[in-house]
Amino acid sequence: MRQARSWRALLARLQAAREKRGADTAASDTAGHTEHRALGLMAEALAHPPPPPAQPHPPNPAPIAEAERYAVLHRKRAVLIRSLGRLPRKINVGPMRREVVHAIVTGTTPILQGLDNKPHAPAALAA
Repeated sequence: MRQARSWRALLARLQAAREKRGADTAASDTAGHTEHRALGLMAEALAHPPPPPAQPHPPNPAPIAEAERYAVLHRKRAVLIRSLGRLPRKINVGPMRREVVHAIVTGTTPILQGLDNKPHAPAALAA
């Protein structure tokens, strides 16, 4: 019974506010125009649905760039791969694409050719 009374009181307040707005013709016209414009905008938005979001393309760097990056980050592993001409069998170096391994083995860029350089022993000092 209390809920019914509270709903009735709320309805009475809403109706009183509506009647008050209706008595003021300028406010009533403005509210009507605003409502009409809002409905028009919503109908226009529904008529033209937004385009589906673009699917991101996974980056596909060139194998030589990826091989150089690997050589810089993992020099010892890259030297081993280049000297063997393939991935080592017993050492897990993680997943690598064939193109990247081939680029490490056969690459001619300065970074990849630097993997072939043997460290030079310091020259003995003449006594």
